[in-house]
Amino acid sequence: MTTFNRSLADDNPPYWIWGPLLFSLFYFMQTIIDFNTTSLRDFAIIVLNYAIFVALYAKTVHVRGDKVIPWLFTLTVFITLTTYFTFGSQSLFGYVAFITGYTLNF
Repeated sequence: MTTFNRSLADDNPPYWIWGPLLFSLFYFMQTIIDFNTTSLRDFAIIVLNYAIFVALYAKTVHVRGDKVIPWLFTLTVFITLTTYFTFGSQSLFGYVAFITGYTLNF
């Protein structure tokens, strides 16, 4: 495995960092559909999980080369754990693939 020793944030307009997060809003789709059965506590946890995801994503897109691998692992484990609270978490796995494909060359 070789790397390009670059990060997603290198020389890219901010749209390429923050624009794709528009599609992460599908994370809330299940919560919106089942809004009547979602407690306030669960809703708060879901929103908190999303905020943590955005923070991890923001850190991961700025990491270069092989140093991104632990961050990708952390992001994958975190997303997997959030599936306990909402099935909408499956929409977040694509971000790990996107960063992996851009940063690493297999």
